[in-house]
Amino acid sequence: MAKGYTTKEAVENYLLIDIDASFDEQIEEWIEGVEDHIDHETNRDFAVVAEDAVFEDRTFDGDGSRTLSIDACTDVEEIRFSETGDPIAADQYVRHPIRKPTTTKLQLKNLNFPKGIQNIYVSAKWGYAKVPLDIKLAATVMVAGIINNAWQSEGEVASMTIGRYSVTYKTKQQMDDFTKIEEILQFNKKYTF
Repeated sequence: MAKGYTTKEAVENYLLIDIDASFDEQIEEWIEGVEDHIDHETNRDFAVVAEDAVFEDRTFDGDGSRTLSIDACTDVEEIRFSETGDPIAADQYVRHPIRKPTTTKLQLKNLNFPKGIQNIYVSAKWGYAKVPLDIKLAATVMVAGIINNAWQSEGEVASMTIGRYSVTYKTKQQMDDFTKIEEILQFNKKYTF
């Protein structure tokens, strides 16, 4: 099932065409494939937090500073310095997004996150309030390229491969948008060491 990175309507608007409803299932498969490709390339999952989402623990490395960058989340329930430790009082930290919408930062007011490996436990609703706009654009442009390739009409500017799919762009603007996709994916990439 598609995660909502793009929609058939967004692709139609991008291509300035109407796609017959008989292709809905195929479009949905292409959207899912593009979402998988984006997740794989960025090491992230840009899915929106479900209304019935529950709080889950994730662990992070403490570095002795007052701030800690964590994965994107919509709500933090508690922070602990060990698996069974007492929670830090909610009035002792601030949660705010930083420049990249793919990350959230926690800042402690009167103490530091202790140094250690996987020693900070954060219970949160992990994910996004909405799919980042640059990820929506990347998904829309990639699905549009797949559709253009399947369509095989005149006006082809360039053809190439994205993962398992061949894509074609029919205008210089579409090709320019495609060249920005790699930059978008690199900007949103999560590096793990």
